[in-house]
Amino acid sequence: MWREAPALVLKNIFCYLEASDLLAVSLTCQLWHQVAKEDSVWKHLVQRLWKIKGNLPPGKVSWRNEFRRLTYETPTYLSETLHEHTDEVLDVSFSHDGKVFCTTSKDATVKIWELGYPTKVKHNAKMLLLAGWNLTQFSTFNKSDTYLCVCGVQIVGEYFPSPYGRGAVFRTSDFKLIQTMKMEPPQLFADWYDDTTVLGGYVEENETLLHIKAFKVVEKESCNIQEPDSGQIVYSFDTDHHHTMNLLVADLPYDYQSHDQSGDYRLTVHQIPKEAQSVKNGRTKEVKSAANNACSSEEHQKMMIFVCEQHSALAVHDVTNLHEKTMARNTKLNANTRQSPGSIRSLSSANNSIGIQKSSLRASKQGHKNQSEAQTVRGPRSVCELPGASILDKPTVSPSFDKYYISGMKLSPDHRELYFNHRICHFDKVDDDGYPVIESDIIVDKYDLVTKTHTKNLLKGHKASSKYPAWYICLDISQDYIISGSEDGRAFLWDRHYLSFLGHLPHSLNPDIVINGTTFCPTDDQCVVTGADDGIIHVWRSSRRHAELQRQQGLVAMDL
Repeated sequence: MWREAPALVLKNIFCYLEASDLLAVSLTCQLWHQVAKEDSVWKHLVQRLWKIKGNLPPGKVSWRNEFRRLTYETPTYLSETLHEHTDEVLDVSFSHDGKVFCTTSKDATVKIWELGYPTKVKHNAKMLLLAGWNLTQFSTFNKSDTYLCVCGVQIVGEYFPSPYGRGAVFRTSDFKLIQTMKMEPPQLFADWYDDTTVLGGYVEENETLLHIKAFKVVEKESCNIQEPDSGQIVYSFDTDHHHTMNLLVADLPYDYQSHDQSGDYRLTVHQIPKEAQSVKNGRTKEVKSAANNACSSEEHQKMMIFVCEQHSALAVHDVTNLHEKTMARNTKLNANTRQSPGSIRSLSSANNSIGIQKSSLRASKQGHKNQSEAQTVRGPRSVCELPGASILDKPTVSPSFDKYYISGMKLSPDHRELYFNHRICHFDKVDDDGYPVIESDIIVDKYDLVTKTHTKNLLKGHKASSKYPAWYICLDISQDYIISGSEDGRAFLWDRHYLSFLGHLPHSLNPDIVINGTTFCPTDDQCVVTGADDGIIHVWRSSRRHAELQRQQGLVAMDL
């Protein structure tokens, strides 16, 4: 009977089998082997196991391969544990070639690790001795991996100590410190605009405006630590710098679609040349010409992003052709200065009201890792009413989110999508300490930088315990996966295509440990690194990758 059973009947039965059963029945006879190999059977299995709906995502070949990837190629296996730091690990970042990664810590060191089996420390810099820093909290490699930018905090003052943001640039070839910078506020961090230019924050004394400075990397024979690079102001925003965080620079290639159904030649990035915007059907030649001119003049569009407005909004600003715009801005500023003697500092004194707030600083465990109190909070103002308003910049786009408290964000590998962690904050309710009530659930949302669309409640499940102002909760995105830290000793891993939960990465058995750093290897997302408050670094790999490394070391002789 079974030998004569129709293939359709067998397929319907096989859809209810587990993977091990499918492999077993495929050895029975040729018919069963063919039916068990059908991709529709494996589709039912994958969709049932990981609660997936829909079809295969772009670039994926078969559901059987997807089962193999989701089972054996997800980085959930604890492969290595590293113990070199003596205090909380605050950040982890990979080089673009995937060969090394950097960790920063409250022990004020910067460590470069050479990824391998075993993974070893390649370089170590003690910033307390080199520059007087009290901690290092963030790092990022430039695109060519020739320089590493590190952000940290220096406590200044004997009787009334205050935290000040600092930045430093290392040459990666010999890990030599070649430049230091003043960067305020500390929680804004910094990012590379290009291979030799860093964008960071700057704050005038007794001022709430946020200025963005460009720091040009200049190699000198000796680095004078006592004279940090002052940089050059390139943008000034009318936003309270006390509630800003996490500056990023997105590098978006212009994406042209050949033709749509109506025959129009469309530019998908929103900065379409004016001459192209007015073109209707029947004028495709003019549109093509305008689009080609735009592409030839600037092949990439760069967007600067940071959290603002009490962590409930994003400032997204077009910084394409930064150096040319800076020269034009300085010319205009000099002209305005000759006409009006009022300085930039005078802008911040108008229409201010006094209040007490707490700012987010990643590095302190007491109240979001160092707090500054009795800060100035401004009422809303119209930029056009301010003297010298021509020096103020308005973000290209500034999406705001009601009741959000954004606590961390990261760009996708292609820089098109911005993922961010947030918690719901009730500003109309206060806790026992007089601060807004903030919920414990952490939620991941997505913002598309091209279409300017917001996807809510993308991922859930990770928890937080910190009160307002909330601690920084890291996350990272690879081609296939999304990972986020939490405040319960675990990292959380999801599939990026199906948004399916793939498992916890139990960094620590202590539920009070905060996972501060998570990052995928950019050349192999079967490897991810986590760092936490316990000072320990874990290297997680897929079971397949771990077995391959062990086999290379002669430790095992088995294949997955």
